Amino acid sequence: MKRYLKSLLALGAALLLAATVAVAANAQNAKPGQNGARKRVLRSMIRPGAALRGLDLSQQQKDQVKAILTSHKDAIKAAVTDGIKAKLVMNRALASGASDQDLKAAFDNATNAQWNALQLRSQMIAEIKPILTPDQQARLQQRLQKVDARIQNLLEKKIG
Repeated sequence: MKRYLKSLLALGAALLLAATVAVAANAQNAKPGQNGARKRVLRSMIRPGAALRGLDLSQQQKDQVKAILTSHKDAIKAAVTDGIKAKLVMNRALASGASDQDLKAAFDNATNAQWNALQLRSQMIAEIKPILTPDQQARLQQRLQKVDARIQNLLEKKIG
């Protein structure tokens, strides 16, 4: 059960980061008069994981980061969608009293979705880091470590 919770939380964190990056890229292209639920959802998703916010990026850096995020837009959407679907299938299997074999298959599918999201995150960070100054890279690393610490803290509360 602990492995299951850790995997779910890690999958959720990876998907949240991917979704946040995608939403941040889309939010920059949002029309000025855009209102309603969509805008509130975008803002709520951007706030918790905006790893690049506060790094004082130059306009050139912002343009380069935007180009990187745009180049991964389809992959981000696919990773988020696959992760959500995999988690839904796993939850449905658990709720319906599925066999151990079916639960294992659903868990493996969710784990694969988590792995794909993690690889995408790693690839995007690797592409963004060279654009940043050494100071910005250090601040980004600190933010990523804070996210990891929050996840670890959550794991300890849920499991401990």
